Amino acid sequence: MRYSGGIKIATDKNWIKRATGKYGEGNALVDTAAEMEEWIERYQFAPAAAWVRDRFKYKSNDLWEALATIDYAKLAVEHDATGPSPAVILAYIEADDEWRHKIESYASQKRRFKTSWSSLRPCLQA
Repeated sequence: MRYSGGIKIATDKNWIKRATGKYGEGNALVDTAAEMEEWIERYQFAPAAAWVRDRFKYKSNDLWEALATIDYAKLAVEHDATGPSPAVILAYIEADDEWRHKIESYASQKRRFKTSWSSLRPCLQA
């Protein structure tokens, strides 16, 4: 499983482009963004996107990255019929050559993943 991120997906599909504005660098919609709206409607993604936005819009990029990694690892262990827990998810990430660096690159990463899991769990139950 490989997570490439929403910005990368939208850029690859030519729905957005890099732009610089009043508040600095970011992304802007392009003419093909209507295709994105069709995709959102077809897959009924709007409620899920609004839910994520409302709960996580003021979180740091590091936390977003940790949450995305945890989410993908959680999906993988559920697919393998393993019950997700911080220990199981960390073990899964540590065993993955592509994701291991996300733990090894930070001395406090395990604590951050456990904190992220704690932050994510109540939101998923809402």
